[in-house]
Amino acid sequence: MMNPYLNRYVSLVDFLADAFGKNTEVILHDVTDCANSVVAIRNGHISGRKKGSPLTDLGLKILKEASENNTDYMAGYTGYARDGSMTKSSTWIIRNDEGVIVGMLCINTDYSELKTMQEALKAFADKMELPILPQTDNKVEYFNMNVSELVDNNLKKVWAGYGTEHPKLSQKEKVEIVSKLNEMGTFYMKGSVACVAERIGSSIPTVYRYLNSMKKK
Repeated sequence: MMNPYLNRYVSLVDFLADAFGKNTEVILHDVTDCANSVVAIRNGHISGRKKGSPLTDLGLKILKEASENNTDYMAGYTGYARDGSMTKSSTWIIRNDEGVIVGMLCINTDYSELKTMQEALKAFADKMELPILPQTDNKVEYFNMNVSELVDNNLKKVWAGYGTEHPKLSQKEKVEIVSKLNEMGTFYMKGSVACVAERIGSSIPTVYRYLNSMKKK
């Protein structure tokens, strides 16, 4: 019979298993009966254990160390799944109200699939010649920009030296800038027309006139 103090932790087994997924085994041990310590388990296919299975040799060692050193948990040690693949394992010590160790909650994650993916990605990345600096084409994406930042960013792409002192722009130059900004989708952003008008030294109606002329063409 399971130690009554552990009843409160049974639902935690299901919660952690659902949260971490099928590659993580979650086990609740009753260490007052080490020969039949497993009282709740999810994803037991990883270790091959089930309810009533005994505490492992490592589990016994962790129990001994926790008793002697008054530790509360051991995290990130290596275990082995049923098929021999490695797991990343952690154990949390459960004490009753008197401070006596009555249980252990163990989490064993089989990361063999992740390791295989990591190795494949590394092999792929090693063959790639990735650019050190962002490329200056339209495929570079910048996140979390407000309208002013978006307009300024796009103007830097179409207006050489934008941000420094400039002579007064000619109408032809303004039309060209607005055209390029339009091609970039700048004016889909609400408020961009007013912002562009201010930056290039034009009125809002004038920028709209440029845009309407482009639509007609």
